[in-house]
Amino acid sequence: MRIRKVFLSVCCFVFMVASTPTYIRAETGGEAIVLKLQDVKAMVKGNTYELQSAPVLVNDITMVPLRFVGEALGANIGWNGDTRTVTLTTSTRTVILSINSKDAVVGEQPVTMDQPAIIMNDTTMVPLRFVAEQLGQTVTYNNQLQTITLTNNFANVTPVERTRLSPPTVDNLVPDPDGGQIVARATQVLSVVVDKNGYIYSLRNYANNDGYIVSKYEPEANRTSTIFRIDAKLNFEYEKVSAYSYFPAPVPRKNTFIYASYQPNQLYYNPLLDSVYVLGLGGVVYSLEPEVKMETHNFTFLKPVPWDVNSGQSGAGIAMFETLDGEKFYWGSGRAIYSSLKGGGTQFETKTYIEPNSQLDSVVKDNTIYTYDMSTGYISTLGNAGLQIADQAFVDGAVNCIGANGKFIVMTAEQIYQVTVDGQITLLINRNELKFNKGLYNAKSKSYEPMVNVYDPSELKFNKFIRFALDPDENIILYDENSRMVRRINVYEQE
Repeated sequence: MRIRKVFLSVCCFVFMVASTPTYIRAETGGEAIVLKLQDVKAMVKGNTYELQSAPVLVNDITMVPLRFVGEALGANIGWNGDTRTVTLTTSTRTVILSINSKDAVVGEQPVTMDQPAIIMNDTTMVPLRFVAEQLGQTVTYNNQLQTITLTNNFANVTPVERTRLSPPTVDNLVPDPDGGQIVARATQVLSVVVDKNGYIYSLRNYANNDGYIVSKYEPEANRTSTIFRIDAKLNFEYEKVSAYSYFPAPVPRKNTFIYASYQPNQLYYNPLLDSVYVLGLGGVVYSLEPEVKMETHNFTFLKPVPWDVNSGQSGAGIAMFETLDGEKFYWGSGRAIYSSLKGGGTQFETKTYIEPNSQLDSVVKDNTIYTYDMSTGYISTLGNAGLQIADQAFVDGAVNCIGANGKFIVMTAEQIYQVTVDGQITLLINRNELKFNKGLYNAKSKSYEPMVNVYDPSELKFNKFIRFALDPDENIILYDENSRMVRRINVYEQE
């Protein structure tokens, strides 16, 4: 059963405005909306429109008139005068705000905002970034011009018709830094993700004293850079709170997380927020760009775990990890799913197992979190009622799985399948049919160059240890432990 979106009844549609200016719905692509602080004029696709009130800063948060932003972003707006609640709805999203309350609801998920909706000069004002991002916009701010630009990510996107390759081909993309050298112990690649630009991020545990490093490879520039390593910038202070403490300390106890304790084990990319996160033992999560920043941790534990669940509070073995808004993070560890707030504050959400000892992978589609259990094929939704089975798509012999681009990619020893959230299974790749391109692929020239000090591999094995991801073109990016090289399986023809 799918999660139902809950809509508040609209008792009254009054926003206490003196007049009704002209509005326009945003179109896809480009700079859909440009606003400026303290200016009632807005630009929509190059046309000028007048707002009810100028955007202003409240507690360092940009506040804008609700009605203009809601309608310009293609949302229907409802007002409940009894509860002083605003509802914005689109075909895929629902956002509920209450006047003077930091508590909001996105879909069925409760979210805490930094600044609540307020009424100023008879106009309802809402936090721009929060509302815009929930409605599928990328928000950028130009400090010099004091302008805010909203770029539409989702509306009216036409699916691209792609041609499947037969047989699929394999390209060699990035040789291992230690390739061709004798090392005491091979570099261990723990995780790989790909962002919407096609940049490949890899989390590595180096055999030498460099420890854990996240590298970013930009194919078009043929450039690799290090964007994360463990050092003192990872330190943070937190308030030690335990849900199991019956007698709170008279003075809150402050602890410090020391960077030397951090052991990252997984990368996560959120396409809606265009953010890459590194997850670590202890449930500590950092975002990586434009700077490394602690997002959440589980040292402040707010809600006890039921007696029949292994708590797994260490965060070991994280498989599922999702966020809908960058404010609340869901992660699975042991036999439970927890939620952690931005800045810290963790509580138990639900049991992870539909069958005992299940390990779940996860993905977001239409603002809903879905999980997949390889051992049973159960596809479930995660909401206020916990895990609810939505469908079943069992892949016999599954050894590996990821969630990406709104679907699950399931690997066996010989095949790779696509599993949609409504239970449709499609065979993508037969390993014995792969064709191997010779040389190192140059993304800029779209040609193949001879490899230096590295042999040209002509084999690829699938197993539970292989780290892989989907690129924006729906091709498989993976780290091949045998050739110690980042490689791509081209499922579709390249443009």
